[in-house]
Amino acid sequence: MTLPSNIKRRDRTALRTGCAVALWPSDTSCDYELERAPDSAGSPDTGSSVTLGVVPGTSETYFDPRPTGSGPWWYRVRSTAPGHTASGWTDWVSIEPQDVAGYYRPDPILPSVQERPTDDGATGTLTLEVVDPQNRLSKVEFKKKSGSASEEASWSEDASEPYSYDVDLSEKHPSHIRYRVTYYDDKGNEATRERTVSFGLATKPAKPSVSLALAANGDVTAHVEGDVDTAEVKAAGSTSSYPSQATVDAESPIAGNSVDTGVLVNLDSGDTAYVSVRAYNASGVGSELAKVKLTAISEELNDPPDDVSAVTLSADAEVLDVRDRNYTLDAQLASITLTATLTYPKDSLFKAFEYRIWQQGEDEEDAAVQTAIGKLVSGNDYTFVAHHARRADPETTWYIEVRVLNTDGQFSANWVQDSVTPSLVRRDVLPSGPPPSAPGSVSLTVSRSRIEVFS
Repeated sequence: MTLPSNIKRRDRTALRTGCAVALWPSDTSCDYELERAPDSAGSPDTGSSVTLGVVPGTSETYFDPRPTGSGPWWYRVRSTAPGHTASGWTDWVSIEPQDVAGYYRPDPILPSVQERPTDDGATGTLTLEVVDPQNRLSKVEFKKKSGSASEEASWSEDASEPYSYDVDLSEKHPSHIRYRVTYYDDKGNEATRERTVSFGLATKPAKPSVSLALAANGDVTAHVEGDVDTAEVKAAGSTSSYPSQATVDAESPIAGNSVDTGVLVNLDSGDTAYVSVRAYNASGVGSELAKVKLTAISEELNDPPDDVSAVTLSADAEVLDVRDRNYTLDAQLASITLTATLTYPKDSLFKAFEYRIWQQGEDEEDAAVQTAIGKLVSGNDYTFVAHHARRADPETTWYIEVRVLNTDGQFSANWVQDSVTPSLVRRDVLPSGPPPSAPGSVSLTVSRSRIEVFS
């Protein structure tokens, strides 16, 4: 059962002053017990409450005489019956004393619920606005389901306004919040209303793309590219480990989705910069943490790179002796594959190097310079195919020169050279079809009777 906050009044000449309370029984065979409490800063002063008495369960109203201006007064009611335990109390309701000529119980007005779903791209929030003029609401409960996860097994009650609940949004699957409102219906019986509110996919920014730059003085900066949902970027750097998400979140934001940071860390030779970056949307929801690192590799950051320690050139060569149908040597063709192995004296990041290949009799300055990318690491060799030639001269010597190129466009001081003369493997290439056969006999046919013999 429940109590309204006001009663409709009829016009009469004789006025009474007090509080009229409407009653809706859940069982008319039970009686009502009413209790009244004075106001204390907008709440009932339960320590000063008094029992007003017991009225029949068929009663629709109760009038409590109170002087004008003495309120507000708080009321609550419960059902009682001889030989039975009393029911629980209704919630307290308040009313100001009024001058009334008459009163009666108004038509029942059930609670109405307005749904206010919102999301910030990462979290969905459902807020319920409950309009309950007759104080029929008993409780509001929620459950949630985030993406492909299972729905919560039990209901969670929100005991005070605003009634709200949150759910983490998924990037791949919809999420929802289910709510259940319990109230007293027009007969005074407990009833429920249950609905599900769905939320779409998460729209938090994607993990940004980050590139680092190292200045000659050791300063490390970052260029960050975010997606269309990125409104700002935060970044942090360290020389010992990747900064945590909490550390990044505490940094000052840089507005935009394509930004350059200030100096994140300063490096000495051999130091490594660990940089963590996060993108945020307009609501402040952050992406996954992007992590990149960079190592200073030069003795002095603005020095050219070191020469390679050594370059070794090896050859895999095969000479083809091509013969005609009479097995006479017609041509010689050489197929040669040159493989180079480099050793670099110190640790480095991916480093470019240039090389040129030429053969005996050619001018090295005329050889085409080629660029390759290799991971040159101290103590490890880097091997690559430097050249492959067909129809080459089988008796020539081949040469290679290598120099290193850093990210600032600086070359190592010297070309490092090696050479190789292939060890030839010979193989005959025979003509197709059977060889010509030797003649079995020779015959001469004379078609004329005159034969002239000259000596």
